[in-house]
Amino acid sequence: MGMDNDFKDTFSDGVSGEGELIGGGKAAAKESPSGMGKKQEKFFGILAVRKGFLSNEQLQRAVAIQNEYMKRGRNKRFGEVCVELGLLTEEQVEEILRIQKRSVLICGNCGVPYLIEGFPPGKKWRCKKCNFVLEVPLMPEEVVAMESEGSDDAATLVLEEEVTEGGSPPSGNEFGNYEIIEKVAQGGMGIIYKARQKGLDRIVALKVLLGGEAAAEEMIRRFYNEAKSIAKLRHPNIVPIHEVGEFEGKHFFTMDFIHGESLRHTIITKKRLPVPMALTLAQKVADALQYAHEHGVVHRDIKPENILIDETGEPMVTDFGLAKDIELDPNVTRAGVVMGTPAYMSPEQARGEHDKIGPLSDVYSLGAVLYELLTGEPVYRFEGQIGLSLLLKTIQKEITPPRKLNPVIPKDVETIVMKALEKEPERRYQSAGELADDIERYIRGEPIIAHPPSLVYKLYKRVKKYWYVSVPIIAATVLVVAMVAYFMSVRIEEKRERKRKIEQVLKEANELFDEKQYDAVLERLSYVLREDPTNIQAIELRLKSEGLKKEAEKMKEQQRIKENAKLSAMEGEKRAKDAEDLLSKGERWDAKIKLNEAIIEFTKALADDRDLEEAKRGKFDACMRLGSLFEEDRDFGAAVLIFYGALDLGIDDDRVRAEIERAKRLQQRMEQYDAVVEAAEKARLNEKWDEAIAKYEQALEFENLTDAEKADLKEKILFTRYQSLFIEGKNLVREGKFDSAADIFKKAAEIKMTEDIKEQLRVIEYRKLLTNARDLERGNKFLEAVEVYKKARDYASDPTDVERTISDCVENAVAFYKKRMRDEFLRENYSDALKYARVVANLKPGDGEIIRLTRELEWAAEAPKDMIPIFSGTFTVGSHILSDRNPLRKVTLKFFYIDRYEVTNREYKKFVDAGGYQMEMFWDPEIRASVSKFVDRTNQPGPATWENGTFPQGGDDLPVTGVCWYEARAFARWKGKRLPTEEEWEVAASYDRKNDKYLLYPWGDNWNIKAGNFDSIAPAPVGTNQMDMSPAGCYDMGGNVFEWTDSIYQERYRVIKGGSFGLSEDTIIRFARNPKRKSPEPTYRSPNTGFRCAMSPSE
Repeated sequence: MGMDNDFKDTFSDGVSGEGELIGGGKAAAKESPSGMGKKQEKFFGILAVRKGFLSNEQLQRAVAIQNEYMKRGRNKRFGEVCVELGLLTEEQVEEILRIQKRSVLICGNCGVPYLIEGFPPGKKWRCKKCNFVLEVPLMPEEVVAMESEGSDDAATLVLEEEVTEGGSPPSGNEFGNYEIIEKVAQGGMGIIYKARQKGLDRIVALKVLLGGEAAAEEMIRRFYNEAKSIAKLRHPNIVPIHEVGEFEGKHFFTMDFIHGESLRHTIITKKRLPVPMALTLAQKVADALQYAHEHGVVHRDIKPENILIDETGEPMVTDFGLAKDIELDPNVTRAGVVMGTPAYMSPEQARGEHDKIGPLSDVYSLGAVLYELLTGEPVYRFEGQIGLSLLLKTIQKEITPPRKLNPVIPKDVETIVMKALEKEPERRYQSAGELADDIERYIRGEPIIAHPPSLVYKLYKRVKKYWYVSVPIIAATVLVVAMVAYFMSVRIEEKRERKRKIEQVLKEANELFDEKQYDAVLERLSYVLREDPTNIQAIELRLKSEGLKKEAEKMKEQQRIKENAKLSAMEGEKRAKDAEDLLSKGERWDAKIKLNEAIIEFTKALADDRDLEEAKRGKFDACMRLGSLFEEDRDFGAAVLIFYGALDLGIDDDRVRAEIERAKRLQQRMEQYDAVVEAAEKARLNEKWDEAIAKYEQALEFENLTDAEKADLKEKILFTRYQSLFIEGKNLVREGKFDSAADIFKKAAEIKMTEDIKEQLRVIEYRKLLTNARDLERGNKFLEAVEVYKKARDYASDPTDVERTISDCVENAVAFYKKRMRDEFLRENYSDALKYARVVANLKPGDGEIIRLTRELEWAAEAPKDMIPIFSGTFTVGSHILSDRNPLRKVTLKFFYIDRYEVTNREYKKFVDAGGYQMEMFWDPEIRASVSKFVDRTNQPGPATWENGTFPQGGDDLPVTGVCWYEARAFARWKGKRLPTEEEWEVAASYDRKNDKYLLYPWGDNWNIKAGNFDSIAPAPVGTNQMDMSPAGCYDMGGNVFEWTDSIYQERYRVIKGGSFGLSEDTIIRFARNPKRKSPEPTYRSPNTGFRCAMSPSE
């Protein structure tokens, strides 16, 4: 279908070629007769005519109606007008918009329009004016850009590759003071990362503006406006901002990172929320929005995606990218630009009426969110819809009541939701706070303020919506007027009924007034005045009722006070009687307390009724009686005060005054007496004994003293003399003059033997004994000191103190004798060491360590000839050198003896001559059958190095050699001994008890070939190598001959220790080391291997 000249005139701006700017500049816009003023809408009209959906006449009609709307101050989209007029269906609008979408692209940032018909789909471009990223085709949710107002400045599309510098997000893991962890989300304006702030080591959300240094000023301004909007808000349900800045040309700000999901995720997973949960979430978001509104910030994009639910279930409002800060920039959005998300956009947002967009727009959006939480469905569904038709429902279509989608929703909750979703802002809640308060009312079970719209209002909305259809509208109007008239008649009847009700209640109130039932009167009047606040009769009757009620209450209170006065007087009489009963029993103090309580009760009665005679008489009698009691007790000051209480009662004031004067005179005399006694007391406290006694004696001379007072003074004189002696004795004790102190205390005892005297005499004896014991202890006479301490214990106030002292003395004695014992022990003077050990054992009986050491010292003192005692203990043996085949370890050994010398030929000959080789009892069972093979060179029983059953001539003191392990064990058994274990041998060879250390060689840690018999070709007589002696006193453990031990190695072998003659120095250096282990077979009979014996003591 072609276009005629009128149609071309209507859209004179036209469309240029591919990729060029739509519109012909500001001059062409001013000349356009259409008045539509929006280029994309002009293109919409062109497409509608081209598709045959509209004729030229219909187009002109729609333009005229849109202009009429604009005159009335209502902005409506061209497509919206066409639908209302019935010229286009919604499906036709959507089809035009789909075509328009493929042909026109409007920059969502600066509004510049581009013709993109034929551009490759999915290709990214950048706006040359503002550098904003554009993509063909737009997704439905990006309709914001398509519906925006275009700029009049010329521009062309530029490939994104041409302007990428500065527009990329942070690369790598570092971004200034932040370490990028992962990308979270990306929008048209920026990218959000999860990052770690290195300085504070906290996780934050880092938002970086796309475009970097090349970003348009408009984008940067919006980006910083968002940051400033959030920065001024500090609310528990608003995500707070931390830092705003620029790094390497990239603009950024950081916020709290919320660990959780968006409300959209909750809707997807749960579809609907329980009513209480949905209301609670909405109430908290409403509170947050109210806070933001109070601080001048309108969000303008409230939707489930912008409400995060943290780990605790708390909602957090975020993404203030479209927020309007009235203080920062009242004109932040250009007129006509649609900003927001259509599914949650208020009608004024959908129409682009930015002068009307404010806090109530957020109320609508939150209502849409609450609607979806309760029903599981959005307010309007937008499947496949884009552009104008997507917004038409928001502007025109009535909302499906929530209960139709979810019948379990309570009616009041539906009313709250529908009030928030009113299309006219003035009919919504007038603040987010009001919405929160109404939700709170519902939760508490209180009436809500919202109410469903009336039928009249619904009719009004229909007429207003279709005002241009004249005849139907007039008919509808007539119908509305008729209906209104009907409803008004109903209201008139209701008013009449209410008036009759008020008159009836007012009549009842008057009747009750005559019956003086004022509470009932006021109850009915409250109803009347609630219905008719200006009812004069009700107001006057209420004033009279309130006055008479107060007067009656006052009279009632006065009567109550008089009754209380009588009750108090009766209580006073009772307590006065109780006082007399107590006096008769001799309980004087309690009687005085009861009389004082009686006076208090009478005083209370007179305070309520000053003319009550029984109270006056009762108080007078009680005061006079109590005053006389204080006089008898010589407390005249108290008596005067009590007597004053009986004055002015109008009973016998002269008598009262006389008693007061008498008490004052006695008080004056007593004050003089008290001054003397006080001076005596002061002198006594200052230890001026003679002055104190003189003052007490002066007090005795006063007249009218009672016998008790005189006795008291005499007692004080004796006590002062006693105290002077007592203090003197204590001073002598402190000076250590115990004998002199004892004499003084005995004099004090002549005045009176007191427990204090006995205590001081005990202390003196105790201190004397302690001093004596400490002198003995200082002289190291510990045993005598302990005995004296034990005597002191009998005089101690707390024997445990002395027990501790005795214990300390014993510990000192033990330490002293242990040191003596150790000194003798290290000198190997075991007899003297044993003497001191026995002393310690007597001081600490039952001490297992002392018992053990005493027993071992006894064994050491009785050591067999030429055997060295080795005391029990835990020792370190072995080596860390692998070739020693003797791992480093700790071993615990019992007490044992070890031979000072290796076994000699002379000693072994006695075993052979005694028939030792024929006595099975001395041989190990496994070798008994082979003993006959152990023969000398002439096949006689004996070591392999012998001939004819004996050793070479002159070899008496040489170590026996040529014997195997079994022969050595048999000899040891014959001698009543045994072979030492490897560990015993090593401890005897290496442990230096005096210095508590282990030696590498028996003589020390340094190799010395001259120390032992190493470089000769034959063994030397035992004990002749004086340097080759271990710290324990054993000879030839480093050299001379190898020595068998009782230890087994790997079952098959037996361990030999020490070095031998006839080896190279390189070899002997290793073999002579104490830890070195050699392990031949047990039948090995070498000419350089002998042994020495060990023995365990008899238990």
